[in-house]
Parts: sequence; structure tokens; C-alpha cells
Amino acid sequence: MSKENNKVLLFHSRAKDKRGKILSNFSSHAVTVEGETYPTVEHAFQAYKYMYSNNPSFSKVFTTNGNIGKAKPEHAKRAGSKGGMKKRGAVLDVLKWNANSYQVAELLIQAKVNQHEDVAKVVKEAREDGILLVHFSRNDMKWGAVYDHENECIKRGENLLGNIYLQVKVDKDGGTKEV
Repeated sequence: MSKENNKVLLFHSRAKDKRGKILSNFSSHAVTVEGETYPTVEHAFQAYKYMYSNNPSFSKVFTTNGNIGKAKPEHAKRAGSKGGMKKRGAVLDVLKWNANSYQVAELLIQAKVNQHEDVAKVVKEAREDGILLVHFSRNDMKWGAVYDHENECIKRGENLLGNIYLQVKVDKDGGTKEV
């Protein structure tokens, strides 16, 4: 933890602190959910978007054996964006997705914590030490936030991803379980 503030851990794909990289949706922590394995939480999250579209079968390409599953998480994120879905002829049911996206994120983060001891350890230690987990983002104010180090608070953003990590169940030993 840096000296400037040991009560917050900013996590994102380019975090300097290894623990911050581990919690990123782009980290190389495969998750198995409902019988499907995805190379990262980002791949899984984007696959679930397609499950709420007029082309749910396209979600399979995000699995570890699919062509997007073999690509970097940045590619998966683009494939699940508005433009990516339009390019693939998919139309997201926005109302259903908005009503379910938080539960999808909870499911995927719980799977990541259950299936990877290093992730469970970071979350457990953050809780024990009273460390706030903040998904650092300058653009996504729903899932992430901008942290104000000077005032030691979230400047703007909901930080839903950080909140999910602080609420998921953590086994004593980290365990490896399929969700």
C-alpha cells in the first residue's frame, strides 16, 4: 500500500499495486459460471450482455474456447459495447439488462473470489484492515469512481464494483468452487 493513503486500494487493469490488478475485471482469472468458463470477468460480463439481446447464442464466443474468449479483455469489452453489438446485429434489451446487470456483476465477482485464492485473500485482507476498494475509472461513474486522496473520499462515481467486492462472501481458505 502506498504511504499516501493506506485505507484505500484503487483497482484497475494498470494499477501499480499488484492487488489492484488482481481485482480488475481484465485480470487473467478465469471464471466458471453456469457451466461456462470465461478467461476473465470482463469476457463473462460482456457475454451476459448478449444473453439479454436478440442474439443470446453469440454469448458462447466469449468463453475460453470462443474466438473472442481467445482475445484480450479489451476486445471483449469492445464486442459488448453498443457499437460492437450493432456490428454483430445484436440489439440489447436495455430495460432487462439495466434491471439485471448488478446481479450479473455480483454473480461474476463472487465466482472470481470463490475460484481464486489470491483474489479472496485481497478481499479478506481489505475487509479486515478497513480498506476501501475503489474501482478507479475516469469514464465509468456507475461501476467505478474517482478517488480524492487529499480529502480521502470518493470525488464522483458510484463505485458499484468496489462495493460488490466488499459485500461478496469470502471463504476462510479462499476455496475453489464453481458458481
